Amino acid sequence: MVHVDNMGTTSPMLSRAMAAFSACVAMPALALTPGYHLIGVAPGRSYSQAFGVSADGRVVAGFSSMLGSYPGFVWSEASGRNDFGLQAGMPITTATAAISPDGTTVAGITESPTNAGVPFRWSASAGLQTLGTLYGGNDSQTRAYALSGDGSIVVGASKPFWDGTTGQAFRWTQATGMVGIGYPTAGGIYSEATGISRDGSMIVGYGIGGGGGSTSFTWTQAQGMRVLPALPLGPGSQATALGMNFDGSYIAGRCEAASVSSTAVLWHNGVAQGLGVPNGWTKSVATDVSDDGQIVVGTLGTFAVTVPAVWTATSGWATLHDYLASQGMPVPAGWTLQGEYSMSADGMTFAGSVRLPGQSGQPVSITIPSSSTLAILITGAAVVGVRRRR
Repeated sequence: MVHVDNMGTTSPMLSRAMAAFSACVAMPALALTPGYHLIGVAPGRSYSQAFGVSADGRVVAGFSSMLGSYPGFVWSEASGRNDFGLQAGMPITTATAAISPDGTTVAGITESPTNAGVPFRWSASAGLQTLGTLYGGNDSQTRAYALSGDGSIVVGASKPFWDGTTGQAFRWTQATGMVGIGYPTAGGIYSEATGISRDGSMIVGYGIGGGGGSTSFTWTQAQGMRVLPALPLGPGSQATALGMNFDGSYIAGRCEAASVSSTAVLWHNGVAQGLGVPNGWTKSVATDVSDDGQIVVGTLGTFAVTVPAVWTATSGWATLHDYLASQGMPVPAGWTLQGEYSMSADGMTFAGSVRLPGQSGQPVSITIPSSSTLAILITGAAVVGVRRRR
């Protein structure tokens, strides 16, 4: 693991303050070290991607890839990288797609010579557990997408092996096994659960009807499916919910219409707010939202390129590259942030993939210094300065 601290235009002052203050003033260790944390690639693999970060930003999960094998990993600053997919007896593929908010459990899809593909749940204490499918045995298209706060509930989508156009969102628990939760509209042929609240009571996702078109939904045990409205973009407006905050009061996704490209949307208590598409871009997508609803992570794109991006309630959209620079964390020269990024609950840590010169890509965890951290460092610099002047 390589750690790069980069504090932007004020880095000389802050770097001196951090070093001097650590040496001269007793202070508790920071929960997460601000900076860029390169996570690396599993042995013998050429590429790796992070696909989830815990609510507190401490644990990152993802997988590496090479020649059809996708071993999963978990990483923390305290413990380093654990490539659990390389352990003896593991399936040849353990592609990780999600991590529980408490950082203890990950989920994804497994494959082996005798198992065409089913979702799994893994933790360091319990090991790997396969979760089955809705359609029986050889179902290669069932995937897990999200977990409840403690990892005890898993949601995703199950497609029958013989027909990739149909399928159903599922909810899995140890007690019930995998249970389909239905479709948001009559005549639905496909649905997918993309997020779940921390207490496991609400699920969000989207469904597709027989005539096509995407309809977003929330689901609870008591109320079943409830449709989320699409933005009024024009004929054929449709909506796709992709992520949520801890209780579902904020839901992130995208809307589009027959003649309108994807536009990011943020639902607050069921009311849709369009987040727009900034000048120079043709589409925007929101994939996750902070607990307070003030920070959204997603992507901006054109017909030629798609880049990770951040929207804030105060400043609107910026590429992740520019947003980090605005927070005193400019991306090191030669680095390219790529793909979708996950975000911690407070919007201070981002996890995804970065390409360095001559590389395919590796996971990175990026923690922005909080205002309280900066205040401590600045105070420390002042204290050190006073001591020196004496």
